[in-house]
Amino acid sequence: MSKPHTLSPIRWLAGMSAFVLLWGLGGSGALQARDERSPTALELVPHDAVGFLTLDMVKALKDDEAKELLKKFDAKGADWKKGFREATGLEPQDVERFTLVLPAGFSLKDEPLAIIRSLKPLNKEAVRTATLKGSKEKTIKGKTYYEGTRTEGGTSEAVTFVGDRVMVLSSAKAVKEYLERPSQTKTDGLLDTAQAAAEKETLVFALNLRALNEPELKQLVPPDVKSLEPLFAAKSGLLTILSSAETRGDLQLTFATAPDAREGAKAAQSALDLLVPLAAQYRELWEQLAKEPITTKGVNKWGAEQAVGIMKAAAVGLKDAKPVRKDQTVQVTGRAKVSASLLLVTWASLLEEPKRAEK
Repeated sequence: MSKPHTLSPIRWLAGMSAFVLLWGLGGSGALQARDERSPTALELVPHDAVGFLTLDMVKALKDDEAKELLKKFDAKGADWKKGFREATGLEPQDVERFTLVLPAGFSLKDEPLAIIRSLKPLNKEAVRTATLKGSKEKTIKGKTYYEGTRTEGGTSEAVTFVGDRVMVLSSAKAVKEYLERPSQTKTDGLLDTAQAAAEKETLVFALNLRALNEPELKQLVPPDVKSLEPLFAAKSGLLTILSSAETRGDLQLTFATAPDAREGAKAAQSALDLLVPLAAQYRELWEQLAKEPITTKGVNKWGAEQAVGIMKAAAVGLKDAKPVRKDQTVQVTGRAKVSASLLLVTWASLLEEPKRAEK
């Protein structure tokens, strides 16, 4: 694993979605009320996006389990808080909602868009100064954005503001493409159901499988596993992960014909049969890591111990999940007794690079 500051800022922020919870709970700022007049991050997610991950900070701040977990989590707080401030220009406890978006046409080599909504009006100049060096004001289709670099000679990045509480940041290319999009109207996009769920859940991840780059998607599947090939015949596919007190995963696939769906259901069962032992392998890996002498204040060791429990719960959930076919649709639903708080705090603890004890 890499240290946070060695990552590009947006990929670093992807990891920091966990850290947002930590410092939001650890911060001294009082929780402020939502301002419904300002656009929400969810409203700004394009309906044709490949996917998104969103964290509701208002719900997270009220979570008693997360507060209890923090008592056991010996994090290097000052370093992490500084890193978040440098990446966003904000204090974590001032964030209302943090959302990562994989826009249409997203490839694994691209940067996601980070949409951050603050609990109070943004100091835009402070954000610009913190996030970009030598930024210059530019316009595209009448919309203003600021382009610069994170470090001397670094890649070009940009930030734009929507209203007084929302900012969008990513690579300059991604931000410009986002601003060039026509104004979106309400549609029945595949991700809309997941966006509605995000209003109720602490953490939501949604992925439109058919919108992914298919060659890249197939690279994620072992080439010798022919039993999974019928899954690629699906006309549409949506993977949704909802997490609050527990975590639920839901996969919905729609096929052109009932026979295709029948084969798809068999392939989905084959995928589950592969994932159960894979979860066991990861559990064993974390068990080994938890035994190693690590000197980063025990953060990584603690995180590895929590990851063991998470993998055990995931294996149980995967084993209990069964594909259900109805006409041309196949649905797989699984549950794991793992809360959003445990997922986020564990994720954050594992971001810090482990250091082996000197012999």
